[in-house]
Amino acid sequence: MTLKIQILSLIFNFLFGIFYCFSFLIVKRFLLYGKSLLKFVFNFIFMIFNVFLYLFLLVAVNKGILHYYFIFVVGLGIFIGYLLVDKLRKKFT
Repeated sequence: MTLKIQILSLIFNFLFGIFYCFSFLIVKRFLLYGKSLLKFVFNFIFMIFNVFLYLFLLVAVNKGILHYYFIFVVGLGIFIGYLLVDKLRKKFT
């Protein structure tokens, strides 16, 4: 894998982590509250959608090559996404 593709992959994984954070916060009400069967169905659909979206976009970015540090960067993106949401909530409330 060339350096350019690695950098694009890291940027993609970071942005996907932020996207995952925001999408989780949007559907959080359906995923965490309610009847257990509905929670299971919403969690299953949410996870399958995000996994397929991630893998489809990863194939488009770097032909589907997955490294362990990509998962770390996705986690970093999720963490930064939560920090951004927290700052926005404090600023606008």
